[in-house]
Amino acid sequence: MNALGNQISFFRQNQNMTQEELADRLGITAQAVSKWERGLSLPDATFLQSLCRILHCSADSLLGIQNQETPSPHSQTVNQEVMKQLCVSQEPLSLTFGLDLTQAFLNDTDQNYCTLIDDCRLKLSQTGILMPVVRLRDDCSLSPNEFQILSYHRVLYSECLEYADERTIPHMMKCLYQTVSEHYDVILNRDLVCRITQNLGTEYPALISGIVPEVLSYRLLYQLLKKLWKHESSFRGGCFLYLIPIIELAEEFVTRTPDITIDKLADKILAELSFF
Repeated sequence: MNALGNQISFFRQNQNMTQEELADRLGITAQAVSKWERGLSLPDATFLQSLCRILHCSADSLLGIQNQETPSPHSQTVNQEVMKQLCVSQEPLSLTFGLDLTQAFLNDTDQNYCTLIDDCRLKLSQTGILMPVVRLRDDCSLSPNEFQILSYHRVLYSECLEYADERTIPHMMKCLYQTVSEHYDVILNRDLVCRITQNLGTEYPALISGIVPEVLSYRLLYQLLKKLWKHESSFRGGCFLYLIPIIELAEEFVTRTPDITIDKLADKILAELSFF
């Protein structure tokens, strides 16, 4: 059981998938997946085909059955690079720049841009926003002085500078902060929702324990927060600052009406929070 559990965990993480996401796609509870991966129980044989399809692996690989043919070291390296690039292609947040702007980062020998990114992440956290890891990379397809901020390859912001100097990187980081603030509904994913609520649970365990994801799944919270984000005018400072009452109200409404739609749930929460 431990061996199979380890394989399920390995292939799930290779797909950048949470236990909750795998459970949702299988139509089971996250606790069941957790028990599989901890070796406390085995999945029913009827789940084997679905597991292999969702985790993009063969039954032999999932069950730990060794193939007679062993891939060459070169093939293994290529496969690892392929999987790495597949993950990179699905980055929730990236900052790309043309070749002339690359020099600005090369000249930043003290890596001050790291401090600026940390400052950006800290400032966003004060509005309840968790900024994901930002991938920085040059892109020769851009104009030499152009930079873009993207989420899952969707361009959220683009600018072409006249030239690069010591103010270039601070300007790019300011644009990064503004872009994340304005387009967080695009950047947000279930993994971020999971991390935000788990962190909240360390300070308010009674709020999260037994509620998220047991009553309110990460998918439901993700969809709800995206809906509420579109009503930013209803909140002072952003809806993520009101995450505690949002979770409390959502748990109450979902418990009372399990089949409530996301739209109706968002409307009810907005009505209850209107006094804010």
